Amino acid sequence: MVKKNRFWNNRLCNQIWKQWNFYYEQWLKAGGSLNTKGFIARTTYGYERVRYHLSYKLSYAIINNYKSFRGCLKLPFVLIAIVLKHKREAKFYECIIQKEPHLKLPPLSSYEDYKSAIREKQTFSYRLGSALIKACKTFHKGGIP
Repeated sequence: MVKKNRFWNNRLCNQIWKQWNFYYEQWLKAGGSLNTKGFIARTTYGYERVRYHLSYKLSYAIINNYKSFRGCLKLPFVLIAIVLKHKREAKFYECIIQKEPHLKLPPLSSYEDYKSAIREKQTFSYRLGSALIKACKTFHKGGIP
């Protein structure tokens, strides 16, 4: 059963309170009804956050492109493109966090489905990508960690 956190008692409330309060006041001025029920903030997207990790992206590309000879030939270029795109997205995220720190994602351990996120990290596809990253970092030793 998924545990439902009430919005008012949740850490996410502090992160988005400024924007929500602004729009809620506009809603009330426009004649909207008063909210008495509260909101439900679900933090059940831990497995999706794991899928945005570089390890998962790289291994997914390896698995999809390794099926054909043509895919094997274009694999290095695909991997480089994924790494560059991931770095660009990470830099963009850091810029946003510096401007608006309330948009920072909570730690993975605070999600309700933390166990399924850990299971996702234990899969073959995630471990393949992390092994590739580790081998690239230690290429001067022959890829041996």
